[in-house]
Amino acid sequence: MEIGGFFRSMDMAMYASSNSEEGDDRRGSNRPQLEERRRRRMISNRESARRSRLRKQRHLDELQWQVSALRSANRRLIDHLNRSIADRDQIQSENCRLRLEASDLRQILDGLQDSGSAILH
Repeated sequence: MEIGGFFRSMDMAMYASSNSEEGDDRRGSNRPQLEERRRRRMISNRESARRSRLRKQRHLDELQWQVSALRSANRRLIDHLNRSIADRDQIQSENCRLRLEASDLRQILDGLQDSGSAILH
């Protein structure tokens, strides 16, 4: 280390030491102010925490309401789906019955046409 650097570090150490002693004196005289600031900060932090808990509770309540609304909508959709499936099953059954009836009527018609053409010949 060079000599200039040594003296600079010694000066810094002495300055820090003297500032520390002055700071101790100032802190002693400012103790009530510091305690007041600490007390106000503690009160502010408690109030902030209270507001945060209230926001969290409101958010939780909103989410619970949304869950309830979505479950209700889900039940309505499931009911609608079940009715639609029942209607589809009924329509398929009716279509099957009508196809059989149409097939039977075509056979009867074909039989009548064959009989009519036999009579004409």
